[in-house]
Amino acid sequence: MLAERLVQLYEEYRAPVGREQEILREINRIAGKAKPIRGTLVYKWVKNKAGRRYWYYLHIKEGGGTRSIYLGSHIPKHLAEGIEAGKRLRELETRLRSISRRRLEIEERLRRAIDILR
Repeated sequence: MLAERLVQLYEEYRAPVGREQEILREINRIAGKAKPIRGTLVYKWVKNKAGRRYWYYLHIKEGGGTRSIYLGSHIPKHLAEGIEAGKRLRELETRLRSISRRRLEIEERLRRAIDILR
């Protein structure tokens, strides 16, 4: 009965480890493809003398405040790709933390089960 439970716990443990490795591979792929940017794109309506009414800013948190970087009326392609890559990396980091917590819980259960056998 205990041996069966250990095998079951081990199988539970293997699944999160595999998912962690998949996520890490994807993180490396994204980081190698585009330079991730941790910022928010802001579309601000401003009417200037020429009658144009829109401008893009990139807001980046740094030093306890927010820094605004003026981009103009068009978003450079490398910035758009970097912002998307940054969003995707944050999503993957959140998933990775969740999976890692689950793996650590299972490791603790395995340790307790092994201690019982000793």
